[in-house]
Amino acid sequence: MSVSAEPEGRYADEKRADIKVSSQGYHIPIEIKREMHRGLWSAISNQLIARYTRELVSDGYGIFLVFWFGGTGQPVAGDGGTKPKTATELQERLQRTVPAGYEHKIAVLVVDCSLRPAGKVK
Repeated sequence: MSVSAEPEGRYADEKRADIKVSSQGYHIPIEIKREMHRGLWSAISNQLIARYTRELVSDGYGIFLVFWFGGTGQPVAGDGGTKPKTATELQERLQRTVPAGYEHKIAVLVVDCSLRPAGKVK
């Protein structure tokens, strides 16, 4: 499929996305955070969109990837609500923070890495 991924891909003004995926002339930035990162609620606008998706080769597309380890130590919810209790809730709420005009270009993915009791399968 001719897809490559580059750690710390370079973008305008020597900014670096966590990963840059390239294929067929497109370069899609991936910004990665843990659910407890202090910039979790602002990274979509302030990092992914402001720094990386403005590149012509990105065409406004980007991925915001969050790893959920149970929700302990989360920053105050940036959408004004209580702290999310599940990975699914965090993903839904972060998706709602994507600015107008980017809803179909920015993917928000939250991977649930939390430990589960033995015998429990999600």
